[in-house]
This record gives sequence, C-alpha cells and structure tokens, in this order.
Amino acid sequence: PEAVREAAADLVVIATHGESAVPHCLLGNTAEQVVRRAPCPVWVVPGVRGDDTDPPPVLFPLQRILVATDFSAESRKALRYGVALAREFAATLHLVHVVPTVLPADVSHLTTILQEAAMKESARCDLARLCAVDLPAAVQVVTTVRDGNPFLEINKEALRVCAGLIVT
Repeated sequence: PEAVREAAADLVVIATHGESAVPHCLLGNTAEQVVRRAPCPVWVVPGVRGDDTDPPPVLFPLQRILVATDFSAESRKALRYGVALAREFAATLHLVHVVPTVLPADVSHLTTILQEAAMKESARCDLARLCAVDLPAAVQVVTTVRDGNPFLEINKEALRVCAGLIVT
C-alpha cells in the first residue's frame, strides 16, 4: 500500500496464487491484504496453475461485469465502479446478492427455509429498488439472488454468466 501511495497509482493489478484453505489460513494471502489496504481499486487476476503456460486471456472489451452487493455503503461504491465500466465497454451489468445460508441449531428446518425465502424475496425487492434509483437506464442490468456461502456463490454466478470481471 505504501508503494501504491508513493506512485500515486490509479489501479493495482495483482495475481493470486489460488492457495487452498489451509495454507491461506496459516500464511495469509498477499493479494487479499493488498485488496484490503490499497488506497485505489485493485484488479486481482488468477495466477498460473499447474502447467498453465498460455498467455493471459484478452480481457477487453468486457462484455459482462458482475457486481456483488450486500446493499452496504461499500458495495454501493463498488457498484459505481461497475456501472462506469459497464458504460465504458457497453457491457451488461450482472448484479448479484447472496443470502447467506442460515442453519441455527435451535430452529427447525422448515422455519429456516421460510426465513431464507423471506430474505431472498426482500433481496429481490432491494435489488429492484437499487436498479431504479442508482442505475442509469442506458446500462443493461441483470439481477440475481442466490443463497449459500457468499464467496462461493459469487464465483459460481461469475462462471454461470461468463463474467469478464467481478467487482466487489
């Protein structure tokens, strides 16, 4: 982060090693720390895996941009970046919210299902309101509500829509 400030960088591009959970928990993740501390946007790209010697894919022009939102102030800021990029590249903006799976031990399975259904419906309404209020009509938007582990579901949705970029 200090080098980023000294260089007055507008964007940091960093590759991740894609470590599994155990090494990640024990050693941390440099890319993750840069994302958390950088004073500017950070573009994280997948690192080389196994025998991957092909050149990196051509990323531009972007056709599909996925923005994950939890409706917080931080995710609204990410949405502004996503909208700007979607406008710049005439890309479709895929807006996704993940309802975390809730499995409390003291609640019956039926109650949990009903709670998740209500949270998903509330998220659909919130996404519609967000689109109506915060998004320009010129941007094509597709909204999706998923449930489960947020980081896994965001990745699944990105793969499903063939997103060229995830903004969080």
